[in-house]
Amino acid sequence: TEAAGALIDHAFGGLLDGLERIESGYWSENVGSAKVQSKLGFSLLGRGPLLCLARGCELEQQYTRLTRLEWHRRRVAPPPPMSAFELLASFPQGLPLGRLRAVCTPAADRAAFEGDETAIEAVWRARRASQPSLFNGAKFRFVG
Repeated sequence: TEAAGALIDHAFGGLLDGLERIESGYWSENVGSAKVQSKLGFSLLGRGPLLCLARGCELEQQYTRLTRLEWHRRRVAPPPPMSAFELLASFPQGLPLGRLRAVCTPAADRAAFEGDETAIEAVWRARRASQPSLFNGAKFRFVG
């Protein structure tokens, strides 16, 4: 993935002036190639049979494309992490969801307790064992 990404960066970043898209493909059974192309931002255009010279038969080929615009978007704003989460909120007092804002950045990390953090962690682990809906994260603790 890193080598292909570097090559794509080099191609769109100036090596091939005027390059607007890169078209590629992978055999449908090749899960590894599918993952690499997905991580790099290629989108599926379609599929169809293609002669595989190494096997001497037709196999299903997935046709993909990455445009300069999509490459640029991914460089400027990287895609969200694969392990995304959803914040479900309920406000019995009637607070509209539009007034809720959740920001997770390193600046919002919980500060370490100046006392015995290990004692706090031990209490938290015991509570979590009896209440699986508790969440203990780097940013906040949540009781659901």
